[in-house]
Amino acid sequence: MELSEPPVKPYAPVPGSGIGLVTPSSSVSRYPRRTRRALRALTALGFRPIPAPHAWWDDEDRPAPDVLAGDIAWCCRQEEISAILCTTGGLRSAELLPYLDFDLLRAARKPLCGFSDITSLLLGVYARSRLVTFHGPSAVPSMGDVDGMDPYAAASLLESWRPTNSRLLRAPTTTSAESPRWEAEDHWPRSRVSAGPWRALTPGVGRGRLVGGHLNTMVGLLGTPYCPPTVDCLVFLETNESQVAEIRRDLCTLAAAGFFRGAAGLVFGRTPCADRPDDLDRCVRELAIDHGLPALTDVDFGHTVPIATMPIGVMATLDTGRTMLRLDEAAVSTWEPSVS
Repeated sequence: MELSEPPVKPYAPVPGSGIGLVTPSSSVSRYPRRTRRALRALTALGFRPIPAPHAWWDDEDRPAPDVLAGDIAWCCRQEEISAILCTTGGLRSAELLPYLDFDLLRAARKPLCGFSDITSLLLGVYARSRLVTFHGPSAVPSMGDVDGMDPYAAASLLESWRPTNSRLLRAPTTTSAESPRWEAEDHWPRSRVSAGPWRALTPGVGRGRLVGGHLNTMVGLLGTPYCPPTVDCLVFLETNESQVAEIRRDLCTLAAAGFFRGAAGLVFGRTPCADRPDDLDRCVRELAIDHGLPALTDVDFGHTVPIATMPIGVMATLDTGRTMLRLDEAAVSTWEPSVS
């Protein structure tokens, strides 16, 4: 698949249709209560959760990568399923990449959504099939809280799945960096603080296709056919790493690989637990200055709650003077029956 080709937009999920649930990275078998809450939240959004055949695999009996990749193919083939949602992240989604049927994913044109380690699949599918994918909520982390899915996150996901022409992404009013132990400490609503505005680190305006995801996961894709180029793209990055020294190392690795060369701008996610926030600002600012990039930080699309859904492959505009991030086109298209 030539990366010069325009991206293929998935079809907009139909209200009341099925959402296929896949578990490509780590198991959710230890979290039955939280998983049940996530399924109720997905139903409340107006969809029917449909687990893939191996969605509920157990920690002691992980299916082989080709089997888990087959679950994604299974979702593509089911007419009642209109989108594919990952149940959670982890560390192992990249193992599926050699077994994915990229032609089938392109032909099925169903949104694939998740975040964190799921970045491997989102970028791999975009790079190999040119299908727009969605860095956004996963079922159990994003929908399993005792008080349900955050309204901001729910609205952002649903808006990204509607064929609207353009929309502004706005900061939420509150945020939470809590990371309770699931099933043991998540039986009360999250505590929240004022989110505050998104912040400009370097001035300027940039426009390009959104490409990005979880920082350390992207480092793991360097040198593979699953890492798309970023020339003329708005790069967005998020991390749940607490040590700024490790974040700096990962950013320097991307820079050394030419990841920011020719990019149009940089959007950095709100980081939940950085040990030295001022040093992190300095690190990202220096990188942006070195590459001549307008840069915005504290944008909500990562490991804090709530998160905005970021469609990979969609044209967007960044204006740091207005702390503005705008999606310039729809991320999905209206389904049209084929003419025989």
